[in-house]
Amino acid sequence: MKRVLVCASFLICSVVFGDSEESQEEEKIPSNCPRPWFTGPLLTSSADVVDFGHVNFQPYMNVLTTVGDYDPNWHLHRRANFYTLQSRNVLKFGIYHSLEVQVIPQFLYKETEGKRFSGLGDTFVALGVQLLRGGLDIPWPFIKISFVADIPNGHYQHLNPWKKKTDAMGAGCWFPGSVLYLSKTWHIAKHHYLNLRTLFDYRFGVPVRVRGFNAYGGDRSTRGTQYPGNYWHANVALQYSLTQRWVLACDGVYLHRNRNRFSGKTKEQMTFPSRDVYSLAPAIEYNFGPNVGMIGGVWFSVVGRNTEKFITAMLSLNAHF
Repeated sequence: MKRVLVCASFLICSVVFGDSEESQEEEKIPSNCPRPWFTGPLLTSSADVVDFGHVNFQPYMNVLTTVGDYDPNWHLHRRANFYTLQSRNVLKFGIYHSLEVQVIPQFLYKETEGKRFSGLGDTFVALGVQLLRGGLDIPWPFIKISFVADIPNGHYQHLNPWKKKTDAMGAGCWFPGSVLYLSKTWHIAKHHYLNLRTLFDYRFGVPVRVRGFNAYGGDRSTRGTQYPGNYWHANVALQYSLTQRWVLACDGVYLHRNRNRFSGKTKEQMTFPSRDVYSLAPAIEYNFGPNVGMIGGVWFSVVGRNTEKFITAMLSLNAHF
């Protein structure tokens, strides 16, 4: 699957950013046309690494509401709402030419049916390498590959059964993998630009030792090893500048997760089938300048299988130093 994704990404490059003689000519943008300012989109990161010696800081404030579950036949079943307030702080550091480090710590507050809990969630880390550097005046795209993992510092086992899993702050799994990013911007007319971003993410499930009530289920007698399924997702995002400051954006996401397995002692079901979900995240951006902007929007599931239905209000500030 990983090879398929990599091959597909380079096929897209060759088709969308083809190397015909006409495409190889530099695009001539009139000098009176302002260069685009882009903050977003909400979910698909840039394929351009942070320059050496610079920092990109993007804090998010998200309010996630889970309202139901999709069954194996893609049908929705309602249940009590589960609320998560999430504070994510995306930090990218340019540590060398064409090389960046990314760290995303997060703080979570969860509540459902009168039960609530707060704490630190798992921390995302990545090392990004610039494979190809594009630009407005050249035909090829930006391409970046990142080697990623989740530091499992969030509370995930020995949970309180009366908290209804509000105290599950993480997955206990490193989920190592890689992400391939591509992006390209085209000048449409005057101050109107179109930006395309895509990413292909493949992550590996690492066995997790679990005890008692945990993020995967279980009971007081549970002792064993959970085997989270590998997962992958593909994002496609567009940004269109109405003016230099105002921009419309939208992400489309498909996520597939393989089934989970459990080995050990438990009285509860802890093996789960594979899951799929399609989601959208429309948003609007306002840019104060070329290096500072805000974006707000809503990310919601459209349809799914063996997964949750969710809607998330998202607000973020993006600053480049």
